[in-house]
Amino acid sequence: MLHKEIPFLRIGLPLCIGIISGLYIQPDTSILVIAGIIIISGFLLSLCFNKYLRNQVFGYALTLSLVITGLLLYTNEKKSISTLKSEKTTFICTLSDYPEEKENSYRLILKLNRKVDGDKSEPVKGSILIYNKKDSSAVSLTPGDVLIIRCTPIEIANRLNPYEFDYRFFMENQGIRYYAITKSNDLLKHIIPIHRNLIHKALIIREKIIWMFKERGIKGE
Repeated sequence: MLHKEIPFLRIGLPLCIGIISGLYIQPDTSILVIAGIIIISGFLLSLCFNKYLRNQVFGYALTLSLVITGLLLYTNEKKSISTLKSEKTTFICTLSDYPEEKENSYRLILKLNRKVDGDKSEPVKGSILIYNKKDSSAVSLTPGDVLIIRCTPIEIANRLNPYEFDYRFFMENQGIRYYAITKSNDLLKHIIPIHRNLIHKALIIREKIIWMFKERGIKGE
């Protein structure tokens, strides 16, 4: 069996199935309670089969518990995205990637950290898609930079055309539920951090390597 040759599949595959099922299933509390009872009962029952060479009851209970764990992880992550009001708000954010140049704007993905209201602030979760009108202010931004930005969040919605791609569903699965259109004066402060996390460092190194290729005449994808 493949799962015996690659033991990680026994853990990773059920966990992935649980996460993927979270895209389409919103588990009710009663279902989770029933699943929990079945899993605990399975583990307890498996103790009676420890003397045998193979304990399939333990395997089934472990697989089900991993599927439920993946489902809960995805569901909790999706529910943790903060609900924002469609009004002018100031946020402290972290730039997730390099600005992407569009025809009339720069597209920024910002991870929301805090919402600021005068002297008060509160934590917020999720990310926001910013379309900043073209100027020189966004060009110098690099992943991991901290921005204080003022914007009006707008919830991402589909155009409701027949058979269209579910863009809202796609973006929400990436933790992005809102977008906003800003100008240069809406970027209130740009803070360059002393330390960046590993993902941001990797993106910066990748960009330097791509630039080295371009300098040597290598173009395109």
